Amino acid sequence: MSFRIRFFAGTSPAVRRGLKSVAWAMFLSLGAVLLCYAAVWKFYPEAATFSPNRVSAFVDSLLAGVVGFALLGAFAYLGSLRKPDEDAISDRIAYLYSARLEENDSTREFLTEELMRLGAVIRSAESRYSFVEFDVPNNVVRVNVLISMTIVNMMRWDDYHQRMPVRVMFDSVSGHSDHIGNLIRVETVSCDSSGHYGPKKSHLPHPVPLVGDQRHEGSVELEIPPHGELRYEYEYEGWVNTDDNFWTSANRFAERFTIVVTNLVSQVLSIEPHPDPKRPAFVNIIGNHPLNSGESTEIFVIENLRPSVPVTFRAKF
Repeated sequence: MSFRIRFFAGTSPAVRRGLKSVAWAMFLSLGAVLLCYAAVWKFYPEAATFSPNRVSAFVDSLLAGVVGFALLGAFAYLGSLRKPDEDAISDRIAYLYSARLEENDSTREFLTEELMRLGAVIRSAESRYSFVEFDVPNNVVRVNVLISMTIVNMMRWDDYHQRMPVRVMFDSVSGHSDHIGNLIRVETVSCDSSGHYGPKKSHLPHPVPLVGDQRHEGSVELEIPPHGELRYEYEYEGWVNTDDNFWTSANRFAERFTIVVTNLVSQVLSIEPHPDPKRPAFVNIIGNHPLNSGESTEIFVIENLRPSVPVTFRAKF
């Protein structure tokens, strides 16, 4: 047993499974051959005579079959290694998408969304929170949020198109729930593979007022040239409690994700980890970050942030 473990210690699980399957196939094939010979000898006793020539012919044919079977398996295994894993994954995704049921709209929508996420990646993203005004009577503070990211088209020859959702919502607070804030701007700037930037596009003709506990639902049509980039920014502001929890995330894979907080009010601001997050998957910041008036700091940086895994923190005055 120890010899067998040491012999297979350096091989991959796929190779071990393949060798095990080949061994089972050879044993089953040999068993089938012996059963066939036993049946022939039972019904035709005169064929059961042994001779050196017949034994030699049987052994030769059996070895030829084993060698042919082994060569076939070896060439099939080498053929499977000819393409990298990325191509194999893309082939499986393409098959999954092409084999979907056309009458199932929800399945088609989900698969399309997943393929769009694979078609582009966020090279860098930044969430910048600026606390700009303090309302002492209502014990609330106004925060300005700027979300900016660089999205890269991973397809070398095709344009990237997607309708990107824009969702903003603030919880109700004292004295400001009817007009809790504004969605200020949504802008994009594209860049082709040669480094030539296009004009800035504004996707919001005017600021949109926000109401407490009511989500604003909007969208932006993303267009990225082949193997190009897109600078995507949107900005909003609103009133929040002086002791509140914040969530921010990316809707696709982000190679680098940064959170920056600026304190522009006279009170001292403390940025802390979320004390009791309830979501099943999240990333909490580490350590406390006290900020005096006029100070700004980068409270969090993460590499390779997965889609839909939010980062959370607590802001307390």
